[in-house]
Amino acid sequence: MIMTMARNKLIDKAEELFSQLKEEGLDPDTRVCTELLGAYTRAGMIEKAMEIYEMMKMQSGCQPNELTFTILLNSLERVEERVLANAVRRDVFEYLDDPTKILNNVANTVVTH
Repeated sequence: MIMTMARNKLIDKAEELFSQLKEEGLDPDTRVCTELLGAYTRAGMIEKAMEIYEMMKMQSGCQPNELTFTILLNSLERVEERVLANAVRRDVFEYLDDPTKILNNVANTVVTH
């Protein structure tokens, strides 16, 4: 439900469900976190997206993946948040086996837009 709400830009509802999950002692997985992060970036809520991203890095079972990095880097580049984008790029090397694939894809996307 969180993913559906996030995709449909019902951010308040998605946040509410996300909070309820955590209150119940359930840890959201990578997909749920990435969907919420994506909803935040689409809404221009970069600070909230970065909060989710930082939480993902600290929570086991919810590590950032290729999709997380693609969404976050494309969004940060689009709004010209260079310092944050560079920090996330450094993390790509820590979390992914093939960081150059993602970094090249993001670079190509930014250039073409």
